[in-house]
Amino acid sequence: MYIASMRKSFKDSLKVLEADIQHANTLASDFPREYDGACVQMRMSYSPAAHLFLFLVQWTDCNLAGALGLLRILIYKVYVDGSTTMSTKERKASIREFYAVIYPSLLQLQGGVTDSEDKRQKAVCLERYRKRDDEESRQCSDIDIEREEECGICMETNSKIVLPNCNHVLCLKCYRDWYSLSLHSRSQSCPFCRDNLKRVNSGDLWVYTDSRDIIDMETVMTENLRRLFTYIDKLPLITPDNPFDSYDSHLRESERERERERRRRREMGRGGEREAAEEEGAMATDFFWSYTDEPHASRRRQILSQYPQIKELFGPDPWAFLKITVVVLLQLGTATALHNAGWLKILAIAYFFGSFLNHNLFLAIHELSHNLAFSTPVYNRWLGIFANLPIGVPMSVTFQKYHLEHHRFQGVDGIDMDIPSKVEAHVVTNVVAKSIWVLLQLFFYALRPVFLKPKPPGYWEFLNLFIQVALDAAMVYFCGWKSFAYLILSTFVGGGMHPMAGHFISEHYVFNPDQETYSYYGPLNLLAWHVGYHNEHHDFPRIPGSKLHKVKDIAPEYYEGLESYKSWSQVIYMYIADRTVGPFSRTQCTRLPLYPGSGRGECRLALPPFMERLLPSLEPETYRSWAKALDIGHFS
Repeated sequence: MYIASMRKSFKDSLKVLEADIQHANTLASDFPREYDGACVQMRMSYSPAAHLFLFLVQWTDCNLAGALGLLRILIYKVYVDGSTTMSTKERKASIREFYAVIYPSLLQLQGGVTDSEDKRQKAVCLERYRKRDDEESRQCSDIDIEREEECGICMETNSKIVLPNCNHVLCLKCYRDWYSLSLHSRSQSCPFCRDNLKRVNSGDLWVYTDSRDIIDMETVMTENLRRLFTYIDKLPLITPDNPFDSYDSHLRESERERERERRRRREMGRGGEREAAEEEGAMATDFFWSYTDEPHASRRRQILSQYPQIKELFGPDPWAFLKITVVVLLQLGTATALHNAGWLKILAIAYFFGSFLNHNLFLAIHELSHNLAFSTPVYNRWLGIFANLPIGVPMSVTFQKYHLEHHRFQGVDGIDMDIPSKVEAHVVTNVVAKSIWVLLQLFFYALRPVFLKPKPPGYWEFLNLFIQVALDAAMVYFCGWKSFAYLILSTFVGGGMHPMAGHFISEHYVFNPDQETYSYYGPLNLLAWHVGYHNEHHDFPRIPGSKLHKVKDIAPEYYEGLESYKSWSQVIYMYIADRTVGPFSRTQCTRLPLYPGSGRGECRLALPPFMERLLPSLEPETYRSWAKALDIGHFS
């Protein structure tokens, strides 16, 4: 490998380098890109200056020639039809970059994370990147406070998580309860999806080692490949028409024309299909697909490194309880006063007054889902159930579970339930359909997770349901159906063709392909818990809405260049009137937090059989000591 080859003579080390490049090409041919089927291939090349200075470094190995830039590795793509990007889109990598990133990544893709055949290269990579990983770990520890790591069942924060083979997560306490119940009931199924876990092996059971998200190994390998392609795409391009480089003179102009035509046809696929549709004034038939990192995490790190004082804004809003109480009492009092009113009057008051109050409470529940009223999560849960009362439909507890996934996995296909389903997108294709969809969008918003990603209800869901049904029954019994109808109308007209409902569209519907999230800076923020500051909210979900404007004031250069809105009503009009915009105008991706050294995850440790038996009785503090003693976070 790299270290060994650099101890040889120039000719011998050059032969080793060529052999490693050929081996890398063989490995790369097995891993094509997802969206175009192209494989990466490499070749060694001399820089233009090598003809003049190469004789000066003949006395040593090719390491010096590579460090001086005389030797380089050119990377190009080979497509299924045999065409290449040689001379048109070649990228150059140094010998160090080849041995430090590209070659080890291909070896890892071939052999896996834990059983790579090249132990020496694994040790070299570990030694080379350990210091950098430690630095990244220290940087991440500063913002751990604002990362949502709630258990999917009890929603307690900062819990160590156990992951069975169906990829669902739960904290140690809930795992012990589930494990004890499964022993007595002989029901060995996942508490989330009811998937059968009777055949779970010790290697299938994974443990959180650093409070980060865990996924299955197949997804890890897919993401590793995507990150390798992203790394290669960021390498510098060579100059196509270099008079000193005669290596590529065999590529004729006709081949270049065929390459351009082939690329044009390919762009008419997943990504280009949207551009072609927009040019024709038609609605696209696919989402915007992103292959980059989630934008808010990277911007959050940049802002915190430059403005660490933003961390002082973290924490609950001391006025949240009072504000919620006033709105709840005002809305219930209004409903009581309308018990004998006419239906037209009820509808008018519901649209022009009650809808603002109920939507305010809906966004208060959004605030409480981030535990921004009290430091203790259970108090936020109780306050959320209280804020839910005038809405008429139980939703506060369930909303929290799905909304936190929206933050953790923004735009991830199959996880983020904020994105419309493909059925919705294929049906809503014209102005009339979009108008009906906007009018009923709260129904779609509420029912979409039930059909696409149902989760089994727990104790808190049943408690939320019981209290809400009791309030609804009391309202009907003591005040009549008209009072109850006012509450329901206030909820659903406020979530449809209503100015307050404009945030559903303004937050993530793409009007600019280069931006996933949009902010609104208008007067309705005063009634909407400042949810309009949506870029700021996704960057720092642990900052209450009342302080989000301070983020923009402290770091204006990060937000002033982003597109934003000043009117939610205008956003609704733009969405309906623009023929190229529809439910497909959302950014989807397959990104997930992952993989050793990526800055988004760490190396995972499978439980040995004895630990699998021990885990149900393991106390959290004992587990932390055990995990720390194993030096988790690097290759084992």
